[in-house]
Amino acid sequence: MEKLIFKSYADLSNDIKKNLHLITQEGFELIVGLPRSGMIPAYMISAYLNVDCTDIDAFVNNTKLQRGITRTTKANLTYPQDAKKVLIVDDSVYSGKSMKLALDKIDGEVAKKIKTFAVYVNDNNPPYTDLYFEILKGKKLFEWGIYHNNIISNCCFDIDGVLCRDPLPEEDDDDVKYRNFIENVEPLFLPTGRIHSLVTNRLEKYRELTEVWLKKHNVLYDNLIMVQLSNKEDKNLIDASIDNKAKYYKKSSTELFIESSFNQAEKIAIFAGKPVYCTDTNTYIDPSPINKILNNPSSYFSIKKNYWKHKIKVFLSPVLPKKYKV
Repeated sequence: MEKLIFKSYADLSNDIKKNLHLITQEGFELIVGLPRSGMIPAYMISAYLNVDCTDIDAFVNNTKLQRGITRTTKANLTYPQDAKKVLIVDDSVYSGKSMKLALDKIDGEVAKKIKTFAVYVNDNNPPYTDLYFEILKGKKLFEWGIYHNNIISNCCFDIDGVLCRDPLPEEDDDDVKYRNFIENVEPLFLPTGRIHSLVTNRLEKYRELTEVWLKKHNVLYDNLIMVQLSNKEDKNLIDASIDNKAKYYKKSSTELFIESSFNQAEKIAIFAGKPVYCTDTNTYIDPSPINKILNNPSSYFSIKKNYWKHKIKVFLSPVLPKKYKV
C-alpha cells in the first residue's frame, strides 16, 4: 500500500513561509488563484507579499479588483490585467490539467506577464508549472480536501465527532435523550462520495436510528460496524475503541481511519499499525515510528540511555576528573 503524505493548513502555511524567498525576488504584482484549493495558498501568498489577489475567471474577465479599506497594496492596481507580473497559483500540480485549462483561457499578450506556481508537485519537472516549493512523492492527503478525496472509498469513519457532533453528557443517557440525539443531531463533516466503512462505538440497538439519520444526510457507505453489546454499562467495561474500531480497521483492507478522539486515535493507530487522522486535534498519526519502537524496544532504549548518559556527562563536566570530561 502506497504511503500517505498528509498536509494540514498549518503545514501549508509553514511550507509557504519557509520557501517564500523563492518567489519574492520575482516582483509579482498580482496573485491569481485556481478555485477552489488554489485560492487558499493564493491568499496566503498575496497577504505575505502585500499584493492583490483574485481568481482566474476575474483575471480573464479583467474584473475590477476588490480590497479592504485598512491596507493598500504595493502596486495599487485597479484592474487585474494592469499588473506587469502575475503568478497563477494552485495548491498542487500532478497531471497539470487544471493549470492548462486556466492557461487556455488567457490570450497571448496577457500570457506573457504570467508565471505558474504550485506549492506541491510530484517531481522536479511538473507540467505547465514554472515554480514550485516542495516535491511530494506518494499519495497526497490535504486537510482542506480530506472529506472529498477519492481515498474515502478506502477509509473507516467514526460517526460521533466526525459526521456529527459528539453527544453532550446529558444526552448520553442510553435512553430517550440519546435516541433524540441520534435522530436530530446536527451534521459536522459530511464527505463527498462513498465511505468504505462507518465504525462507531454506538450500540447495535441504535442501528435503525443511525441508518435513518445517515440516509437523511445523504451519507453513502458500504459497511456500518457497531458495538455488539446490549447497554452502555457493558460498553464502558471494555475499551470499545480497541475492541470495535481498531480490530475492524486492522483486519480490513482500508488505509485510513478518521476518528474524533485523540486518545482513541492513538490506540487505533498503534493497534492496527495503520494511520489515523484525528479531527479534534487535526493530527495525522503515522504509527510507523511507534511500531518500530514497539517491535524493537531494546534498540530504542539503548539509544536513549546513551543519549542521556552523554547529556549528564556534559552537565557535570566542569566538576568531573579530567579523564571523565567531555
